[in-house]
Amino acid sequence: MHVSGAAEAPGKFYGEMNIAASPAEVSQERVIAEQYGFDEGGRLTARQEKFVEHCALSGNATEAARLAGYAEKSAKVMACRLTKDNRIAARIASRRAENAAKFEITKGEVIAGILSAIEMAREQQNPMAMISGLVQIAKLCGFYEPEVRRIELSGSAERLQAKFAAMSDNELLELAARSSHRGLI
Repeated sequence: MHVSGAAEAPGKFYGEMNIAASPAEVSQERVIAEQYGFDEGGRLTARQEKFVEHCALSGNATEAARLAGYAEKSAKVMACRLTKDNRIAARIASRRAENAAKFEITKGEVIAGILSAIEMAREQQNPMAMISGLVQIAKLCGFYEPEVRRIELSGSAERLQAKFAAMSDNELLELAARSSHRGLI
């Protein structure tokens, strides 16, 4: 059986019938696409663009996720997910370059400005301001970026995964440290 005019209409095929998606189905698909960051044509969604803008300006992905409208509880997870997306990472890098050109300032100039502020803080005997300036320089230089280590697993992956999932962060770090001393990492 073929529904008249259905061949031209977009929708799902059920047997020989083409049934156009209902508005509810279309709406649900758009919600899912928005949640997982897909837009027709591969563009970033409006929320992702907001994330890119805030992340490019502040450098704090979790705060950028909050400001872009992601839920407070999931902001850290979403920030991690978003920054791992190659399209978003490239867009953030592009926006940072645009911002640097727009403000005509380089990382070296920013560091020089912070160093002069640190010197003023030293003259005023304000150690907290000095420390704050040094922390900002360390962030700009990437000293607070997480260290990435590759760990090879052996044995039953499911059993090990369950064991690792039950361990605390400190236990995992201790295990990784012991493994690196034995040359396993």
